[in-house]
Amino acid sequence: MSKYSSANVQLVEDVESSIQASDLVRLAELLTDHNLIQLAQAWQSFSTANQHRKLRDCTLALTKIIEIPELASQAKVLLTEILTNHNRALHRCLDSHRPQVANPALDLLAAAARFKNGALCDLVVGIDLKNVALAPSKTELSDPQYLQDFASTTRAHFGALFIDILRFSRPTQRQDFILAQNKAIGIWFKYIDTHTTSELIRQTLEVYGAKVLGEHAYRKTAKAKLIPASVLKKLVDLFALKDVRDDVLGFMITLTTDKSLGLVYEEPLSQQPLTIGSQDFFVNNKHIFTLLTDLKPWVDEYQSRLVLKILHTLPELIPVYNFRMTQVIGPHEPKLSSFWVGYSLFLLGLISSDCHVPVFSSLDSLSSAESTLELVLPSQLSKTVVAKSLVHESKLIRQIVANLFLASFNRFTQIISNLGSSRADLAVSKTLTDLFFAKLPNVSVVVGALNDAPNDSILFLALSKVLQNYLETFPVSVTANYLDSLISKESSNGLDIAILNTHLQIQKMSAGSIKWWNRQGGASSLFTTLCKLPVTLGESLLPKVANVLDEMCRSTSIFTDRKTDEHIWGNQAYALCHSLYVFAVHFKSEPDAETLLQNVYSLLDETVSRCARAPYGYIDKAAKIAPTAHLSAFVVALCEQLKFVSDPRASLWLVLFLRELALANEPVQEAELEISVPEAYKPLLDFQDFEKNSEAYRALFAHESVWDLLISAPLKTLSDALPNIITSIEAAGILSRIKFSLKGSPTKVELDCIESLFTRLENFASSNPDDFRADAQKFWKSFYLSSTNCPSAEVQISRFTVEMLYELSQSLKLDLAEFAAHVVLLISTLTESDSTQTKQVLANSVWALDNQSLLKVSNVTEPVVSHAILMTLVDRQTLIPFSLFRSLSGDVRLRSQLVRFLQIEDYHDLEKYFKSCIFTETEIALELVIFYPNLAQIVSDTFKIEKSKFETLFSSRAGVRLMDLVESQLDSAEFTEFVHVQGLQRVNEKHFEVLNVLLVPLSRTISKDEKADVMSALAAIPRFNNVASQVFSREYLEFIMSIMDQSDSSLVLYFRTWCERSTLYITKMFAETVGELPEEFKAFLDGFHGVAHKYSEYLPAHLLDSQMEVILGSSKWVSSEYVVRYVASVLLDSSKKINGSKILQIFVNNESNALKTLPTKENLQSRFYSSVIIFAIFRSNVSKLSSRDLQTKVVQLYLGSTRPEDLVLKQILNQIESKIAISWVDNVTSWDFLEDMSSAELDATGELPRLVTADKRGNLTVNINKTLINNAILGMEFTPGLPSDFTKWDDWMKFNESCNSLSDFENANSIYRSLKYDAEFMMLLSLNNEELVKIEEAGSVKFDLKNLASSGLLQLIVTNLANEDSRIRQVSEKLLRGVASSLEEEENEKDGAEMEVDATEDTKKTTGHKFQKDSAIFKVYLGNLLRLYGDSIQEDGKRIPSVVILMLSNLVSIIADPSHFLYEKVYHFLLAYPKFKAMELPLFKAIALQFSTDDKDSGIRDQEGYYRRLSWLLSTIKNSICSELDLKVLSRDAFMEWLLNLSASPYVASSLQLQIWGIVSKIQSLPGGSDWLIRGYAALLTLEAKYLEAEQTNCVSTNTAELAAQRVKASNYEKLVMRTGLTVVGNKRIREWTFDDVPKILKRAHSDEV
Repeated sequence: MSKYSSANVQLVEDVESSIQASDLVRLAELLTDHNLIQLAQAWQSFSTANQHRKLRDCTLALTKIIEIPELASQAKVLLTEILTNHNRALHRCLDSHRPQVANPALDLLAAAARFKNGALCDLVVGIDLKNVALAPSKTELSDPQYLQDFASTTRAHFGALFIDILRFSRPTQRQDFILAQNKAIGIWFKYIDTHTTSELIRQTLEVYGAKVLGEHAYRKTAKAKLIPASVLKKLVDLFALKDVRDDVLGFMITLTTDKSLGLVYEEPLSQQPLTIGSQDFFVNNKHIFTLLTDLKPWVDEYQSRLVLKILHTLPELIPVYNFRMTQVIGPHEPKLSSFWVGYSLFLLGLISSDCHVPVFSSLDSLSSAESTLELVLPSQLSKTVVAKSLVHESKLIRQIVANLFLASFNRFTQIISNLGSSRADLAVSKTLTDLFFAKLPNVSVVVGALNDAPNDSILFLALSKVLQNYLETFPVSVTANYLDSLISKESSNGLDIAILNTHLQIQKMSAGSIKWWNRQGGASSLFTTLCKLPVTLGESLLPKVANVLDEMCRSTSIFTDRKTDEHIWGNQAYALCHSLYVFAVHFKSEPDAETLLQNVYSLLDETVSRCARAPYGYIDKAAKIAPTAHLSAFVVALCEQLKFVSDPRASLWLVLFLRELALANEPVQEAELEISVPEAYKPLLDFQDFEKNSEAYRALFAHESVWDLLISAPLKTLSDALPNIITSIEAAGILSRIKFSLKGSPTKVELDCIESLFTRLENFASSNPDDFRADAQKFWKSFYLSSTNCPSAEVQISRFTVEMLYELSQSLKLDLAEFAAHVVLLISTLTESDSTQTKQVLANSVWALDNQSLLKVSNVTEPVVSHAILMTLVDRQTLIPFSLFRSLSGDVRLRSQLVRFLQIEDYHDLEKYFKSCIFTETEIALELVIFYPNLAQIVSDTFKIEKSKFETLFSSRAGVRLMDLVESQLDSAEFTEFVHVQGLQRVNEKHFEVLNVLLVPLSRTISKDEKADVMSALAAIPRFNNVASQVFSREYLEFIMSIMDQSDSSLVLYFRTWCERSTLYITKMFAETVGELPEEFKAFLDGFHGVAHKYSEYLPAHLLDSQMEVILGSSKWVSSEYVVRYVASVLLDSSKKINGSKILQIFVNNESNALKTLPTKENLQSRFYSSVIIFAIFRSNVSKLSSRDLQTKVVQLYLGSTRPEDLVLKQILNQIESKIAISWVDNVTSWDFLEDMSSAELDATGELPRLVTADKRGNLTVNINKTLINNAILGMEFTPGLPSDFTKWDDWMKFNESCNSLSDFENANSIYRSLKYDAEFMMLLSLNNEELVKIEEAGSVKFDLKNLASSGLLQLIVTNLANEDSRIRQVSEKLLRGVASSLEEEENEKDGAEMEVDATEDTKKTTGHKFQKDSAIFKVYLGNLLRLYGDSIQEDGKRIPSVVILMLSNLVSIIADPSHFLYEKVYHFLLAYPKFKAMELPLFKAIALQFSTDDKDSGIRDQEGYYRRLSWLLSTIKNSICSELDLKVLSRDAFMEWLLNLSASPYVASSLQLQIWGIVSKIQSLPGGSDWLIRGYAALLTLEAKYLEAEQTNCVSTNTAELAAQRVKASNYEKLVMRTGLTVVGNKRIREWTFDDVPKILKRAHSDEV
């Protein structure tokens, strides 16, 4: 070994020893730049000499050096040397297949990837890892101890490197790495399920989720490439590992269902063909479907959950998936196997899942209907399969299939319910029903299965539900009757009740129905048997049994139907069953209890039998007993039959039943019932005093349930004792208790309880709107004013009712028409003698009235109600007829606000009314003059006649304002003098109420000396000076400004004092105001900035500093537009008076600063004012305030756009950089290019990242958005400069208006996407990005052509050769020459380089040849472009037309993509000419002629491509037209003639027609464009003809779609005609040229009839 090599070895040993001794000082001394290179050379020599131990030790030492933070600078040099000049040695280590060598090398690369958070990742990702030994050996494949020693394997070290690269690399680097290393990554995933630890698997899934799926810079197509199907297939195998199942499931759900982060496509344009067997499908998510085919949902719960989640999110895949599974596994034949059970449960989940069900308005084909039914009954469940399954010997199979059946019916019902009642929807419903019926087995199969399952209650219930659905859905009938066997069961439970209820429904629809009211032999009837169940089996069955009985009786007249009756609230069957239960419990200890109950049961049987057989007789009797109500026939019959029961105790049950019926609001208390009951029971029937007899009830019966409490608990304790309402019968009971309370005089405690009960009713109604309709008349009518003369308790409860209805109306859609009509009736009968509480309730009820009803009662004279009505009219901005308005009374202020909504029928009536209210209702007169200025003349005319009356107007503020307004509109010396005299007189008389408003007319009508006298008089009035609303009013401010004279020392002194007080007052208001600022203060603030601008020297510095600190430090005020506007206007003149450093730090650090959020419709102006604030403060002391800290903070507020605030911030950044000589780009550690996203992706993803973001360490990341680059390309415009005089507020406003405006957006993301990058900034910024531009050691600059083109920046640079700003054109030219020069140098280097013959270099050679071809065409393109631009400069700086440059810029994206459909045409176009022509449309001749000589295609194939190329040409020309100079280019080569001829072709599609007229519209927008079109091409005549043609087609068309299209087309032509005509209607030359026919054309185009 040579002496040089020995020295290197010694250096390695010294370094290793220093590392082992942790001697950082010694280590730092060793690692000089020279020694670092020697260290790298020594490391390479160990690799070359195969000294594996030394190589391993040296690699470990290098890794330790990299990981020591104190040696970061040395580590960077060392890593750069190894990864750049010694990567061959690194590949030897990686390819050695020796873990002791490869593992340290992988660790070295991992440390390099982590170094400074990925600062050198661009070097790491270039290392080839394809030969790393990642596959386990044969021994390792069968070694059970492999995972225990996993940390020492190459797979473990590669996994750590893989994760670090993904975690720390930039998006573009990460993408290139994964695609380039696909072989190594494929092997890594191949064994991930068997030879990788759970922890490493979790880390892999985590980093893929965060850095691939979670990376906003990747589009879905990129993500699909980075996670190919082979990787997804291996991830599916991970479900076999219990430790990582949850992690795998979470990752896969995100990937397959997250519409923002995952691979989910929703746009129809993304559909791809998919062939399964002989069937062709088109799906949006083919990538996800491929994953579905690898999943086995029958194997485990996790895969089943994933498949269901995917299909729930993407229902379009359900038909395809079902068809594929049918092809793979065939029909789902019943078989008691784990597969059959697992797949059946999966199908159950699929059918039951709450996925989106498509709603059709029409079905165009049978296939679409069949696809819809795949959501209902998958094709695996064929008719034969279901029939076999229902009669299978296994009960489990029958149960599962029955459940599948039920789920299918539920889904089908859901689909049908989504359809409307139109003819088309009914046709859809019939089609789907017929297809569904055809896929099901015959109903007899279900009946047969039901006959075989009487002993299995669960299966029997499921099959019964299936049969019920059959009968409800299809026109079939059965004769099966199972009720006898169900009733004869000795015991029953909840399940039996459900079965019984189901078969009752079946009986209603079947051919024969059971007579449930008749006794069965010696047993009780079905009706009575059901009533017994709660008694025999327990109280818990009460609700279920009551519901069955209620449904059973619904079709008879036994009970009055509570759902249609306008009185009854609760379920009478519940009262029946509950009373029986309480009665049985009460007598259960009696020895003859059974006999007593049997007597009651017999009474029930007889009663129900008689009611069912002859109901009308009892209904007639009920009408006689209770003529004003609808008493149930059952009650009458029961009372009649009771006298045949010998045991008097049975009457107690009747008492209980009637009492509970009363709680259901059955009108038993209104009926004259003839019943005989013992004296002890009679108090229980006294419904007039329910509270009192409740005590008697409590003495006899215990209470436990909610219903028992409602029957017996005292009202004053009911609220506390009652739990939450859970059933409608309980709600009815509460209503009844409240109703009973009204019969007496409830106490204050009881009223409080009632209010609490109303709150519970409101909560129940809001969550159960179908069970309790609070807006139904039968509910509210009992608890709302029956008249205007009601007892106080009823009025109080009416207030509760109104409050409940109002709260419910906020969340539910209520039908309050009947309630509103009742309110209107009461208001119309209201009298002065009615109570104040009644009037207040009616006032609180007017919200329920519609506008028409409000106007109907608006003339009510009662002040409280009138005020409420007027307030509602003002809030709703209701249009009101003048004839009604003048009849209104009430609050004058409110009526004056209605003036703006008047509908004037007769102006003469208005004049009469106005004249009558000048002196009586001056506020209304004032508003009328504001909205109808012509009325001012009436004031003048009246003044001449009744001059003395006008003196009274100066006693009110409205009167003074009226006089001021009239005086300003009239030219009357007499009127002006009158205002002058009266104003001075009121000031002298110190009329405090009108002092400040008097200043407005006085400031205009009196002399300067008189103004001074007025001000002196005001200053002498303590009451005026000490009231903020007077001395700090807008009127006083303008008055004092009008007389300010700096030569008057006393005036100056007063003004200075007033300015100090005003500054203090403004500060106090901002510091102490909690809510919104008063409008009067806002007006004062708006005027005070004029004081600050004109007399800034009078604003005390310390007071202004405090004020700015209060405002700019507040999170509330800095987000308010009018506040930051005030601050900006003040600081433009007074910024030097404040502590700029402190205030600026406070403002830029305020998180509520509008500049810290993306632009929105609400904050656009606030952002501009905020930027002016920063600029004003910064300009006060540029040298002192310029710092790195401020630079970093400002650049994070900067978006790089052409918005005015960004132009201001850009100026600040320029000045800071010029002062500190340091660029903010020095702190940039990462560059991200964000691909364009759809609006839906953006909304789902969240807020886009800003241009510059910072991490906790202060490192900056630049996020360049490709959408904004494209916007800058399409919308190139001249950027105005900042105002020359920074102190002039008006100049700033003009600057703001001259910048680009944005209006078409919906949220922060959409407006951000509408921004345009500042071209100058973006071009200069690109020079600092190493991915785009690299500065070599020799100082030469190399441009990365591929990245420049793909990012859109190259096209942006080319575009700006046409910029109006010569400075930007020069920057663009220099950059393009740099790119061309870089291409030249790179080509020369490649020509001179020696080509190695190593096999590993073959790929590089091929890539080099490809690059030479690509770079060659770019070289031709840039050469032609620069020669064209150079020629234009030589011609006295003559600009090239924008349309030429912009069209040429569009060629960049084409020649960068050889697969582009225009690539060949552009290729030939570039090679055909040595330079471009300045006055010729590029590619026009090559594309406009369909069969040009350079076309390689022919026939139909070429014709199809022609229209595609034509569309590109038209859209590009439209987007490229920018200036009047472009018209000269469009005049060449008969372009306009060709365009207009093309528009006349019947073969041109409507989309192309829109593009053609889009070009015409763009030309119209240019100065002189319409003139040019009319004189040169008779465009006005052509457009009118097109319009007439579209209108005629519109008139005769009968096809709806065609009619709509023609209407749109006619509207577009009309707009073009109107715009063309209106822009030239005043042009004398055009009028002469068209024989003055333009106005006639406009009239014809704008007429409704042609």
